Amino acid sequence: MLPDRKVQSGCKTKVEKQEPLKFGPVNVAFEIGWDVLLLKIMELLEISVDCLVISSMEWHFLKPQNSPWLPMNNENTMQFMLRQAAVKFKKDASSYMVLQMQQLLSSKTPQLPWTESMSPA
Repeated sequence: MLPDRKVQSGCKTKVEKQEPLKFGPVNVAFEIGWDVLLLKIMELLEISVDCLVISSMEWHFLKPQNSPWLPMNNENTMQFMLRQAAVKFKKDASSYMVLQMQQLLSSKTPQLPWTESMSPA
């Protein structure tokens, strides 16, 4: 998801909502492991693991739209998600889930102009 942008109009500051980044869909097996799932997400987003905000990962079924967002930040919560998906898939083979997390962390630390001259030659 992208952070909201602040827009100034006159003397008031409004927060302008931005559309989230969307990727996928991705098909995964019910027997997938935590590490393999994270690798699939990293490949899809073309990032490294240090950019993922795993603590903020959540999931829910697309239908009904008011289904609650549940955490998916470790192997146990992922296994719970997969069990729920298996049960739902038996009832409705066209059902699917949505994963979300906070904005990706930058993999590069910003280089300050004055540190370039200090680097060893």
